[in-house]
Amino acid sequence: MRFEDGGNNVESYYKRVCIDHKQISQLIPIKDAQSNNGITELNKAIVAWGPTKSTSRSPVVIVDNNTGFNTTTDTVDGEHPNTKGDLKLAEKFFQPLVDAIKAVS
Repeated sequence: MRFEDGGNNVESYYKRVCIDHKQISQLIPIKDAQSNNGITELNKAIVAWGPTKSTSRSPVVIVDNNTGFNTTTDTVDGEHPNTKGDLKLAEKFFQPLVDAIKAVS
């Protein structure tokens, strides 16, 4: 995926991985400033796009994995999560997953 494609990438991502999953994650930041600018733009596109696919029967939840994620302390190399980063991601996904399970139980 290219960051420049913005919304088109979001739609493609949704079609590939969200057949039954309705939690869409914003991307985590990375240390490279130029690439991180693209991530910021794509995350904005995700937030704008999510409500256009959400329905009362099939809500789309945007999980903000970007806010509070620190590339220095939460990654092994400025890009890939370490154990602390993995735990942060899991914590952010936990409640939306619990809510989704309750909704179909």
